[in-house]
Amino acid sequence: AMDKAKRLAAALRKDDDTARAPPPSETEPASSSGVLKLRKSSLLGGVTWERCMELLELNGRHDYEACVATITKLLGNVLASPDEPKFRKIRTSNATFAAKVYSCKGAPELLALAGFDDAPESGHLVLPAGADLAPLQHALDLLKAQAAGRTEAEEKKRKLLAEKEASARSARAQKQREAAAPAEYDAAVAAASQAAGEEEEMIAAIEAYVGRNPVAVAGRELDAFEVERQVAGPGGSVVLYVVGSAGTQYFEYTVLMVKGDGGWTVKSMEAVD
Repeated sequence: AMDKAKRLAAALRKDDDTARAPPPSETEPASSSGVLKLRKSSLLGGVTWERCMELLELNGRHDYEACVATITKLLGNVLASPDEPKFRKIRTSNATFAAKVYSCKGAPELLALAGFDDAPESGHLVLPAGADLAPLQHALDLLKAQAAGRTEAEEKKRKLLAEKEASARSARAQKQREAAAPAEYDAAVAAASQAAGEEEEMIAAIEAYVGRNPVAVAGRELDAFEVERQVAGPGGSVVLYVVGSAGTQYFEYTVLMVKGDGGWTVKSMEAVD
């Protein structure tokens, strides 16, 4: 009888502990969260952040700028007021949203990776309550970096076009001078050719110097050098201002050179801050 009483008391305590147990956390444990992320990745067909940005790059300039501006505003509103429900829902039937964002390549995938779930039955994209906001900030950072890169590329393209136009004007002017004064033109061509040959020898000497002393360019693998200008230096030397290119990056240097019987020699080379 005593044993029976003890078993009954133990059962009652167990039931009491179960009744007092805290409710399950609404937040998914890390393992479940990981499973959900994997499922979302599968549903997206394995789309990554990198692939999203590649798709966005395919949009034309006007569509891209309108899309990025709208997404930046939408995500910025959520980050600024994360507890405001209206910022966590986007009506997909909204004409402005459909035209400026959802019709653009890469935009639906970007919003999905940022955490917005498509709820067709409600006609909204929804960012669930308690969702991690880090992907939203990551999306904003990627968009900002990409937009800056596009602006830089467009500026380089504009500059290259201007240089080509200037070169074309110069070529036309040369033809006009050649027709007007052949002898003077021939002399000018000879002088220019000699200067170009001298410059090529200087660049060859710089390349050889960098090959022996890679620390002079901080170990960078530069594609080519171009002489911007040159001035007379001390003791018959010449100071060159050169630009080294590595893909779309450019680095400026000053080079002190002297010419001897064996040609041009680099005495020193320093980066321009």
